[in-house]
Amino acid sequence: MGAALAFYAVLSLAPLVILVVGICALVFGTAGAQAQLLEQFRAMVGDEGARAIEAVLTSAQKPATGILASIFGLITITSRCFGRFH
Repeated sequence: MGAALAFYAVLSLAPLVILVVGICALVFGTAGAQAQLLEQFRAMVGDEGARAIEAVLTSAQKPATGILASIFGLITITSRCFGRFH
């Protein structure tokens, strides 16, 4: 049961990170939001985990896919909250 919980937590992390950075970027700017978020993740999961989060953020920064990634992250998080994917 613990492995299943960890698996779903990891899968839902990427959309959540993209969404959080998108919202924080509106207030603090993209660079500031990313730097602060990476620093918090580095403190929680270490350097290797922070590099993985940085890779997610880097791929979401591309102008054509950044907005699409934010929308996808919002849809995924919302649908997970309401239990659409089982």
